[in-house]
Amino acid sequence: MLTNKFVKGVFVVRYFSQLYRGDFGLAKTYWIWGFAGSAVWAMAMGLLITDERAGAPTPLLAAFLAYLAVVLVGVWNSARKYTGPVKWKRSAMMLTIMGTVIWVGLVVAVLTR
Repeated sequence: MLTNKFVKGVFVVRYFSQLYRGDFGLAKTYWIWGFAGSAVWAMAMGLLITDERAGAPTPLLAAFLAYLAVVLVGVWNSARKYTGPVKWKRSAMMLTIMGTVIWVGLVVAVLTR
């Protein structure tokens, strides 16, 4: 018999697989998962970075990097599948590249502090 915990785990994996493939559409993937999701992560990381007692937020940073990898690839794949105006497709791809560069810089800054 399947446990409730196992079923929830399968649901989460399936959901993030769809996100990774870009199956949710460009607007939802970019604004909800990319913009809003990254804002939540940034606030959490910012609180830990400003709290000197917290030390290096290694587990949180690892979780964030996993989330970010899925979302960035998801936004890119959503943009590739997008059939609307080309300006939104190109904008999403450009912002994904810029976001990647910015976040890599921030991660390096956190790890080398």
